[in-house]
Amino acid sequence: MKARVLLLALVAPSCAFAWHDTGHRVVGEIAWRSLTSKEQTQVTAILTTLGVRYQSLPNACVLPDDIKRFTDAVTGFKQDHSMDNWHYKDKSVTPGHPTPANDDGQLMKKLPELIDSLTRDHGATKEVAFKLAMLGHLVGDCHMPLHTSAMWLPQTGKFDRGGNDYKLQDSRHNLHLFWDALPTGNVDTLVDKIMRDHPATSYSHRRLTIGPEVWADESWKISRDFVYTTPQGQEPSKEYTDKALRIAYDRLALAGYRLAEVIKTILKGR
Repeated sequence: MKARVLLLALVAPSCAFAWHDTGHRVVGEIAWRSLTSKEQTQVTAILTTLGVRYQSLPNACVLPDDIKRFTDAVTGFKQDHSMDNWHYKDKSVTPGHPTPANDDGQLMKKLPELIDSLTRDHGATKEVAFKLAMLGHLVGDCHMPLHTSAMWLPQTGKFDRGGNDYKLQDSRHNLHLFWDALPTGNVDTLVDKIMRDHPATSYSHRRLTIGPEVWADESWKISRDFVYTTPQGQEPSKEYTDKALRIAYDRLALAGYRLAEVIKTILKGR
């Protein structure tokens, strides 16, 4: 398992991505399965304004990354990096080194804005569909610990950009990519396992319906207490990898169930 995760990290795309495509599809599929048939029909009606590639909730959750790497012939949108900083909000995990004032991460601003906008906008337009796709994607990002945290590195005199500069066994491997690559394999198989091991009933209703600030704080605490415990310059141990995978599956489950709860709230006014 460990070797497989690190191999995928090696061939992974840009450091701006979280959970890779598989993880975002897992979040979308868990949310989809948690909706009623009526709610699924409403979501489908919104997403049909997108290209065929993104008309399912799991695939729509990948669209915000795809517009960074593909042309409009693939996504139906102009290739765009202007929203790259929507995907994270780094907060320092290093005592004595507070979060830098110039951090431009917009995750904790954009998530509430999207929820509010979708709650008020009852149309079925391409713009609304994109907002729903972005919402699904950013809920996933918020549950990935290294999209909410950064460590101060004395050797560089800078923060590590959410683990991107925290190098593992060689310069090609870093902590952010390691965590991105944890959810791997067939999406349906992963979702079956995650929902079986982490059913919605195992979480309190309050925990599933609290807002983005709490989601991000949970992720940050995981980074502070565990994520950075694997040493720089080394391949993560089996013990670390096994625990990281358990945490990742729990975060994906929570992201999916919470996304479903947000969508249910948004749809109530339609």
